[in-house]
Amino acid sequence: MKETMAGMTDSPRSQIRFPGAELEIDLDAIERNYQRFVRTLGAAECGATVKADAYGLGVAHVAPVLWDAGCRTFFVATPAEGIELRDILPEATIYIFNGAPRDWEYHFIESRLIPVLNSLSDISAWATFARAMGATPAPAALHFDSGMNRLGLSAAEVETLVAEPHRAPFDIPCVMSHLACADKPDEDMTARQRDRFAAAAEAFIEARCDAGLGDDRPRLSLANSAGILIDESYHFDLARPGIGLYGGNPFTDRPSPVDNVIRLRGRILQIREVSPPDTVGYGATHEVTGPGRIATVDVGYGDGYLRCFGEGNGWAVINGHRVPVAGRVSMDSHALDITALPLDDCGVGTMVDLLGGPVPLDDVVKTTGLSGYELLTLLGHRYNRVYKKT
Repeated sequence: MKETMAGMTDSPRSQIRFPGAELEIDLDAIERNYQRFVRTLGAAECGATVKADAYGLGVAHVAPVLWDAGCRTFFVATPAEGIELRDILPEATIYIFNGAPRDWEYHFIESRLIPVLNSLSDISAWATFARAMGATPAPAALHFDSGMNRLGLSAAEVETLVAEPHRAPFDIPCVMSHLACADKPDEDMTARQRDRFAAAAEAFIEARCDAGLGDDRPRLSLANSAGILIDESYHFDLARPGIGLYGGNPFTDRPSPVDNVIRLRGRILQIREVSPPDTVGYGATHEVTGPGRIATVDVGYGDGYLRCFGEGNGWAVINGHRVPVAGRVSMDSHALDITALPLDDCGVGTMVDLLGGPVPLDDVVKTTGLSGYELLTLLGHRYNRVYKKT
């Protein structure tokens, strides 16, 4: 297993790896998760959503692994993310969920990015730009809202576009929508969204063909990680898994079908003896009830280990022993009650599992109320990041 450190520059000082908290990211697990989706999809293409710095795990490391695994189509949220990804993957197809800001359209052509247009206003602006480009291709995807009411053309706007397909005279490689409740596959809304999307997309494609706007049929895309795994009726032509690639459970009501990717470990900075009437942490919220020991760990809410991990919710594993968080989480540290641990099982410098590995993400989701998405994207940049790849 090869390990690489992230964030190194040519400066000798920057290459010093100080002892401290460590975030291990298993790139092989990301590849396995991607291939699991590929097998499930069969004939449909499996893209990858790598927005928010590949869900906090480092797009510069993750995207090449996905490319080597056969992924050719990538989705990000913002133009800046798309430009960064283009530098990493010169030949990839890259879609931008948030569309194209007005007067910045040329950057999309320059970096070969495909905006996802979310309204008739977006379509009008892009059509004006595409006409100005003349013979230069200016492709754009369309997002039809099917019930989430976040981004995308409303049902009324889709009806207008079907009646007036010339509003979009440019190349449209993809028409997409997004599932709101796929994490709960038995929700009736999921099937309703699928059917609404299919009907709207087919009506638009037929109208576009009848209007003589080209014989190239746009690819249809609906399935996220959960949608891929529900059944093949959600697959359409192109899927775009996200959370499942990174080890987050796509479902809220069943065991995770994907491999864990991360292992976050903190380092014990200090151990102290406590006894009544001592208290621990801000607000003195942890009251000591008997002789005990408290370990202070070098991870806090400044690192994405939020205050909701505090007493009653958070826990860690030290050499196989589960121990609770004591009191409130601070910006740079938090306390663990290690009273029940054998004295020989930990000391200053001992590494403590906080997330992933023996602390499953699903368990942390249940105790903290955070989603797997939040747990991953909140991870800070002060950790020693170790990328593992065979």
